[in-house]
Amino acid sequence: MSTRTVKITAADWNGHTFDGSPFDAMPAWLVGALIRGLIAPVSDGRDYLLWAVAGSVGCGEPGDIIENLGGGEVRLVRKDRGGAA
Repeated sequence: MSTRTVKITAADWNGHTFDGSPFDAMPAWLVGALIRGLIAPVSDGRDYLLWAVAGSVGCGEPGDIIENLGGGEVRLVRKDRGGAA
């Protein structure tokens, strides 16, 4: 996997902390997108968080990919369901 993409993991979320990273990597562009609100955590009562990605319908789940398109844009790719969100 390149630094242009990160995979969402199923890190346990107890409401305050994770038991590991919610992503398989934390490149600078991902940190920037989180800070700017392009990617935001969504809690729906599961043991892990879903991730809302700007411009995408629905939320990213474990196994899905967030891709850096450059220019401050990101997109969600639902690997296991095929295609972009």
